[in-house]
Amino acid sequence: ISKYWFERYARLPVDIDVASEFRYREMPLSSNDAAFFISQSGETADTLASLRYCRQAGMTIGAVVNVRESTMARESDVVLPTLAGPEIGVASTKAFT
Repeated sequence: ISKYWFERYARLPVDIDVASEFRYREMPLSSNDAAFFISQSGETADTLASLRYCRQAGMTIGAVVNVRESTMARESDVVLPTLAGPEIGVASTKAFT
């Protein structure tokens, strides 16, 4: 939904990617670009690797994160904390049977 809001109201083109795949796309990045990351923990390795890839390109980094003291929050230029509180009863999202 936020993709459509940014494009409609800010008149900015928006691409959305899965963090684990983003840094392998060879997309042209510019220091005039911005990247926004969304994470509950702010510690997911794939997401942090993509953040650092964008940082290396000189991009402005924004984060929406629940854990205000997370690595992602510390390495971002702008942080929007969700203040959702601790995550309880986390289901496994990276495993299968």
